[in-house]
Amino acid sequence: MDVNLLKSLPDSKNVKLFPVIPNGKTPAVQEWQARASSAWDRLGWLPTGNYNAGVFTGRYGVSEALIVIDVDMKKGKDGERALSLFQMMHDELPATYEVRTPTGGRHLYFRTSAKVASGVDVLGEGLDIRSQGGYVVAPGSSTPDGEYTVAVDAPIAEAPEWLITEIKSRAKHRNTEQAAVTELDQPFNISRAIDYLERTAPAIEGNGGDNATYQTAAMVKDFGISRSLCQELMEEHFNPRCSPQWDPEALAVKINSAYANGQNAPGSKGVDASWAEPVPQEDMFAAKARETKPPTLFPFIRYSDIQVEKGAIALVKDLIDQETMSVLYGQSNAGKTFVAASIAFSVATGREWAGKRVEQGAVVYIAAEGARSMMNRIAALRQKHDVAECPFYVIPCQVNLLKPEADVKNLIATIRQIEAEDGVKVKLVIVDTLARAIAGGNENASEDMGAFVGNCDTIRLALHAHMMIVHHSGKDVAKGARGHSSLRAATDTELEVEGNTVKATKQRDMESGEPIGFELETVTLGLNVYDEPITSCTLRFLDPGERKNRDMNDKALTPRQAFVLMAFSLALNKAHAEGLNYVTEDAWRAQVKITDASSLNENERLPQKSSNRWCEAFRKARDALAKAGHVMNVQGKQWVIAK
Repeated sequence: MDVNLLKSLPDSKNVKLFPVIPNGKTPAVQEWQARASSAWDRLGWLPTGNYNAGVFTGRYGVSEALIVIDVDMKKGKDGERALSLFQMMHDELPATYEVRTPTGGRHLYFRTSAKVASGVDVLGEGLDIRSQGGYVVAPGSSTPDGEYTVAVDAPIAEAPEWLITEIKSRAKHRNTEQAAVTELDQPFNISRAIDYLERTAPAIEGNGGDNATYQTAAMVKDFGISRSLCQELMEEHFNPRCSPQWDPEALAVKINSAYANGQNAPGSKGVDASWAEPVPQEDMFAAKARETKPPTLFPFIRYSDIQVEKGAIALVKDLIDQETMSVLYGQSNAGKTFVAASIAFSVATGREWAGKRVEQGAVVYIAAEGARSMMNRIAALRQKHDVAECPFYVIPCQVNLLKPEADVKNLIATIRQIEAEDGVKVKLVIVDTLARAIAGGNENASEDMGAFVGNCDTIRLALHAHMMIVHHSGKDVAKGARGHSSLRAATDTELEVEGNTVKATKQRDMESGEPIGFELETVTLGLNVYDEPITSCTLRFLDPGERKNRDMNDKALTPRQAFVLMAFSLALNKAHAEGLNYVTEDAWRAQVKITDASSLNENERLPQKSSNRWCEAFRKARDALAKAGHVMNVQGKQWVIAK
């Protein structure tokens, strides 16, 4: 290239340059925006004469940028006519430094301190804008069409305010596509795009397939591929491996969205990785001619290097791993939230949970359901364990984790803000409950559940934290958590809360372990505005012997007695939510009448609900439970769990 012509740039010591491939317009280095430099004496590629140069328009001096109006005269566009019409409707542009392009167009340089986006046909057809994140080929460079020469050797003028206003206004009111930073559809970039499409993971329905297809199209765009060719390449090299395959029209929608909304301009990664450092032209092309694709080698470990695998440190030993996903589920009023809050408190404080070692870390609890009662439950844990401070944070509102554009980015940003402000590392995020976080979506639909799981994965991977989802059992308790099976398929650990017991029903990478028995202990927090006690509950874990004895007692009960005891537990959970530590007999009776008894055969069910025989059957079951030590009458018709 003609270095002397390049140095005709006004204020050349401040202009940032980077190498462009010989005889072309594509950046010859990766991350060219960051590597562009105004230290010309250290740009070893300049004196060789082999490389073209690019002028980075995103930075000019310390606080300024460049705006370059690219007057395009190729591919049927008449930028000069569009420029004349534009200036007829506005003021004349001030005289400034201009470069003539090989295809008869012009580059008009202006200085600005405003942030202006690059775009195609912004001021009219054939009037592109190159500014933030963009570049133009510098004078002194050449292509097969000719040389870039100086047309007007004048100082670079300050961009008029009306020009900046007009650019921003037009970009705001039309879907301006970012200007390509390189010539599109060049052979070596097409080869790179095909190689990427054949290697990248396909789109799978129910497993983030929509997002995967969008991201794939965005990457192809970054390689410097036009929108129409992207459709052709994805149909041939990507779509056949997708499940199910995209219809061409549906695929076009995803591609159009990626080209219209992607963060990067087309061609932002349109360079060959082997050109990360410039080399002489003859050596570069000789190397490309000799290049053959090397075989892909599998990793291997020598016999003498094999070590005993000790395993990763779990978040809660033998229960949940770090940076994975778990689902904690159970029927309504089974104590799911008490269990989740107990795990959260142990992680936040580093205390053992049910005798299991815990890896300490900050916790964010999304109380999307029952935020007020959640505050009392945490207060009860604080009072019981006498812990004044720990990194336990509550988000007391609903979040939308169905659509990524809703709350996913906001949630990640909120948690990162917590980490930054308090100097903590969040290791556990709890969503309570799935029903409130799926924001009106259908739990039984593969698309909605797949989107929810995919967004949870996005949060989990971004934060390097464990995601615990609190969920409900289905109508058939034996079938586990309700909703589409894709939830269970994606879950690493599944924990069921049932009958005052926590048990793992699925473990991907650890043993399921023994069930954990517990009972709820009442904690009095103070008095409300009516001078009535405010109460909540915490877990008291049962040792294995105590749990087995209780299980044996439960097994000794008749089906009817066990059913009445289950109804008592449900009624007691409701009472706890209302601040009571006992169940009235009337509330117990009412719960028995509304509890589903379909699991009992006809002989085991209580008689007709309104008959005297029903009252007698209930009384006999109640007395049997009291005699067996399951419940205890403490005052009048107030009943509690027997200690």
